[in-house]
Parts: sequence; C-alpha cells; structure tokens
Amino acid sequence: DTAHVTEMPGMFASCDKLTSVTFSEKFDTSSVEKMYDLFRYCSSLETLELPEAFDTSNATEIQNMFDGCKSLKSLELPENFDAASAIHMERMFCDCLSLTSLELPDGFRTSNAEYMHQLFQGCSKLTSLKLPETFDTSKVTNMYAMFNNCTALTELNLPESFNTTNVKKWIRCLREILH
Repeated sequence: DTAHVTEMPGMFASCDKLTSVTFSEKFDTSSVEKMYDLFRYCSSLETLELPEAFDTSNATEIQNMFDGCKSLKSLELPENFDAASAIHMERMFCDCLSLTSLELPDGFRTSNAEYMHQLFQGCSKLTSLKLPETFDTSKVTNMYAMFNNCTALTELNLPESFNTTNVKKWIRCLREILH
C-alpha cells in the first residue's frame, strides 16, 4: 500500500534484469511528489503498462523517469498521466532506444514545466511522437537537445501550446530531426 508515500525516486532504478512490471490495485501514487529516476536504467524492461491508479498529478519531479530503458518497445501511459505539477521533466524518455512510437495522453498537462532538456534525446528508433494540446511549454526555459538523435522521427505533432517564448537554452532542440 503506497497511499501515503510522498517520495519514490529511483524505486526501480538500475534493475537491469527486470523485463516487465505488474502493478497491484493498491499501487497508489496520488501523494507522491518526487518520482524522478523511477525506472531509470532498467535496460531489459521491454514493455510497461502503467495502471490508472498511477497518479502523477502531485509530482513536481519526474525527470529521468524512463531514462535509459533501452529495450523498452511499448510504453502505455494511463489517460490520467498528468505532469501539471512537474517543474522538472528533463530526460524523461531519454535513450529509450527501442521505442518506435509514443503517444502522450490528453491528460498529460505540462503547464508548470521549466526544464525539458533532452526529453526525447536518443530515441533513435522513434518514428512517431504525438504530443497532446495540453503539452504546454510556456514556462519552459531549457529545451536543450530535446529531440537530439531522434533520427528516425518522421511524424512529430507539435501542438499550438508548444511555446518557446521563455526558452533560454534550446541548442540542438529540433536540428537533427529537421535535417
């Protein structure tokens, strides 16, 4: 029972033999504020389906959540996967080398995010990326290498809420996918 847990950084980090995870109904994350590095470097993890009870609405730090999950071919995020409180979401999907498509759910709001650098960096097999209209970047100051090495990307849906007004660092943000 995780109903009262407020921090779970690195909970499964570096579990390099882990190939799948099954969550119980009691895996309640509604009180969690720090979820960074949650599955970081789970290099053998091939599929991950997060349950509806996987609530990220209070999490302010979700950076590196799936970073280095190089075998991850399928990532199913629940509709309520919300990043509205998150300030740090850098490197969240970085180096997911086997992921070919990713659709962030409509509930994925990013209105408080300030750091998105290297968010999808190294997703070299990613051909399709769908960002919802709720993917708000108006407070983001760092987009450095956001899509760096996403060389297979042929379909990128940037919503109208993709605003770069406050970005101070966005070197290599879109360069590689536009060439």
